[in-house]
Amino acid sequence: MVSIHYPSGLQKKKCSLCGKEFYITLGNDYAYKIKAAGRVKLFCSWRCLRKKQSNK
Repeated sequence: MVSIHYPSGLQKKKCSLCGKEFYITLGNDYAYKIKAAGRVKLFCSWRCLRKKQSNK
């Protein structure tokens, strides 16, 4: 079994729209993020964010 070690500053997140997993760094305010109804939604790309906002 091969294990891949990522820097400890990385956090694995799931895109709120397409479900793709991606990494964000801690201490870095993530760009593709919206707050809706008190909940934070994270997106893997600008395209997913725009698609979600236009589907309201």
